[in-house]
Formats: sequence, structure tokens, C-alpha cells
Amino acid sequence: MKILQVNKYLHNFGGAEAYMFNLSDALRLSGHEVELWGMSNKKNIEVNHNYNIDYIDYKNQDIIQKIKNSFKTIYNNQSRKNIIPLLEEFKPDIVHLHNYNFQITPSILPEIKKRNITIVQTVHDSQIVCPYHRLYNFRLNNKCTKCDIS
Repeated sequence: MKILQVNKYLHNFGGAEAYMFNLSDALRLSGHEVELWGMSNKKNIEVNHNYNIDYIDYKNQDIIQKIKNSFKTIYNNQSRKNIIPLLEEFKPDIVHLHNYNFQITPSILPEIKKRNITIVQTVHDSQIVCPYHRLYNFRLNNKCTKCDIS
């Protein structure tokens, strides 16, 4: 089986990346073909293609760059364009999504769906359900209830 692992960072950055690399190794040992896709970075590990998107570091941008790039957090056109040749060339059976929010964005989903490729997602943190990302209010030293709809 061919599996495309999608994550914004393709180097050791945190727990999601460690999990993805360990899973990729285990899948390869089981006879599966695995490819990685995300942002370009000189620290990247085992990338065998040229289709990654440009590296975006939202923490180290001036206000003008942040304004220019704010729409890319919702829809990144480069992501959609760059995944197409990889999907056509690699022809994965499964696309496994990890942390793709903000930099890659859901812009890639229509291209995967158009090819009837199975999508699996591992949710590594609370960003998908909490705009603040933590589900915790550090100022009040208590769980955050601002989004609580109950």
C-alpha cells in the first residue's frame, strides 16, 4: 500500500513529528511505501520529491507579512497546486493527515477527494476544537470555557 504522510513540519519539531516518523518507519517495515509532504526546510528528513510548499513561520514575521499571510492560514493556494503533481506521481492509496492547519490548510482536501483517495487524520492537539489551542486559561489558571456551548 502507498501512504502519503502530510504534516507541516518534516523534521523533528515535536510529538506529532516523532509519531509520524515512527509510524512511517513501522509502515515501511511492514512492506508499505511511504512518502512525506509538507513545508520545505533544510532540516527536513527523507523527502524524495520537490513538491513541498514554501516554509511559513508565522511567529517571526513583521506586521506587514502577518497581514499579507493571514489569508493563507485559511486557504493556501500553493498547497493545493503543489500536492497535485505528488498525488499524480506517487498515487497514494491513503493520505494520512497530521498537523496541516495554518500552513498547509484544508485547501488540499478537494484534490485528494477528487482522486477518491482515502483520508485518515490523527488529531495531535486541541487546535481543531479550540481557537486558543490550549483549552486552558493560563491567566485564570483554570480550564477555558469561552467556547463552551453547553
